[in-house]
Amino acid sequence: AFLVSAKRESGVTQFVTVKSLANAPCLVQTDIPSPKIYIDRKLATPEQVRKNDAGFYEAQLSEGQTVVFTPIELKDTKLQIEPIPVNESNRNQFGLNKKTERLPGHKYYYKQ
Repeated sequence: AFLVSAKRESGVTQFVTVKSLANAPCLVQTDIPSPKIYIDRKLATPEQVRKNDAGFYEAQLSEGQTVVFTPIELKDTKLQIEPIPVNESNRNQFGLNKKTERLPGHKYYYKQ
């Protein structure tokens, strides 16, 4: 089990964080080229995180540890996530409701 957060700004990933809720390794794929990787705010070692042949980063995390992928130094990364302004007519576009009936693919919410 993992708690994942990420932020994109102007189409560019600013950071990805993964907190381990269980003592298990995790695989992360990110579009950040050559990310700086930190575990619990310390630069990760090759023994802690490595990139596999499929392009995924394998992070060895203990329960409660957090890994951060960022294109810049962690001290310069804004890890705050803020709401994106959305007008009222486009809010709550999840699940089956009157708003989603007008979206393509709404039929997949119904049992066939």
